[in-house]
Amino acid sequence: MHDVYLRIEPRLFGLVNRVFDTVAADPDLPIDEGIIEDAHEALQDANNNAVPGLPIVINVIQSTLDAISCCFEVGGEGAADISDDEYEASHALLTVNRQDPSSECRSRG
Repeated sequence: MHDVYLRIEPRLFGLVNRVFDTVAADPDLPIDEGIIEDAHEALQDANNNAVPGLPIVINVIQSTLDAISCCFEVGGEGAADISDDEYEASHALLTVNRQDPSSECRSRG
């Protein structure tokens, strides 16, 4: 599998990271724990290597990006503290490289 590099503005990265953490904490999440751990590590690395004022670069393999994307899709849509524009922009960035763009993420409940 090849690496995917995703550039995301800091404000949207913060939203994605927060939503991912919230959804990934669900013990019933239907995503492999190893992939969730890889996603946590990739987001932490991206945050640690961020240069103030510049987009944040997330370096992941496809399955990890898919997990981040699905968690954001499940937890971000309709969230009161995320505007429609913020959701759409983040969702578009995360799903543009989704391995199977027609697949839908399963909700948590």
